[in-house]
Amino acid sequence: MKQFYRICLRHMGKNDNCFLFWGHNNSGYYRSVDDAGLYEEKESSKDDPIVSKDIIDKFKQKIVLPQYGKEKETYADRNEFYVLPNTGQVRKALGITTLDIHIEGNRNSFDAYFKNTEYEKFKYIYSKTQFQVKAKNHVPEYWYMNDNFEAKNRNQAINKAFNYWMPSNYDNYLDFKKDVSCSRVKIKVLDKWVKL
Repeated sequence: MKQFYRICLRHMGKNDNCFLFWGHNNSGYYRSVDDAGLYEEKESSKDDPIVSKDIIDKFKQKIVLPQYGKEKETYADRNEFYVLPNTGQVRKALGITTLDIHIEGNRNSFDAYFKNTEYEKFKYIYSKTQFQVKAKNHVPEYWYMNDNFEAKNRNQAINKAFNYWMPSNYDNYLDFKKDVSCSRVKIKVLDKWVKL
């Protein structure tokens, strides 16, 4: 039976030095592969993608934390352990970009540095399914009417906004439609991987 690790992107920083894994039976999360739980493929989600143990074994690297006299620095009670570096080449192999990682900055638990040989180059495009609907300034309740809506087209997005906001000064959708602007949302997407 094939084994998988579950990566925890929702609690990971974009600039973390290594990936974060769920422990056994969802028992917290760990930087060390040694403490990561092994799962079945069906337990995957967007925020917690599963990755084959074979891929992790290929890219993992050993960490040895410093020792000061008789005192050893530890992480999860270990002085030596394996981690999966958060580098461009590893993200590319996993099919993950920094856009998938939720938290800005880093939440590193120990000092470790890994060399990037590739990085993501991004571009902005207009979404085909996300629309920003915003009330114009003369609308009495405009101060809170500014949201993004998933829709197939502009009219559907405006209709969703009308039903969501339920503005009290409008008897019908057509009057409301005249007083809002609706435009496609600009989103950041991967353009290409660049070798350093």
